[in-house]
Amino acid sequence: MRKITALSLALTLIIAISFAGCRSNTADTSSAEITNAAAQAEKNSINVLYCASDSFNPYSAATKLNRELATLIFEPLVRLDNNFTPVYRLASSVTVEGARCTAVLRDAVFSDGSAVTAGDVVYSFNLAKGSATEYASQLYEAASATAADSKTVVFNLIKYDPYFVNVLDFPIIKSGSEKQTDADSVALPPTGCGRYSVGETRDKLLINDNFFGEKG
Repeated sequence: MRKITALSLALTLIIAISFAGCRSNTADTSSAEITNAAAQAEKNSINVLYCASDSFNPYSAATKLNRELATLIFEPLVRLDNNFTPVYRLASSVTVEGARCTAVLRDAVFSDGSAVTAGDVVYSFNLAKGSATEYASQLYEAASATAADSKTVVFNLIKYDPYFVNVLDFPIIKSGSEKQTDADSVALPPTGCGRYSVGETRDKLLINDNFFGEKG
């Protein structure tokens, strides 16, 4: 296991103070001041465990740690609150009529700045249905999904279920982004539109400036 960390500011302060200590005019810098500076910087970050050998792909990650972190990187159409009531996330509305569920998307973009479209939702739905995750079993009532237009997704159900909206919490990834690799042919994290994105070194979560909701 390794740690995702955002303590570079604290390390920079410590190194800067250490080098400054070689000069006579900063010789009076106390260890208490160094400790306080590092502690203040640490208040602005949080360490979380993750598995470096595992993926951040929500449909193929093997470890519980990485699957939980994926909820910070990817957004669903809806998310259930503590009372199991669906709260709209990427969806601006969801209606169920007979064996048909229609979801309309809000205006949102992925962390790379490209728009989230109905095509991305259909692509993610098919990944979810074909995965060995809980999303596949949750979506058993959905026979297929199609994009009516760039902002509208239609789920074709095997039967009427007024509570089908509750299972639309599968993560939305950018179409095809799970196939991206680096120069060494190592799989890159899929592109999401959540509160955070994975840094280039893959050991940090960075604030996604393109996130549609409250940042931080």
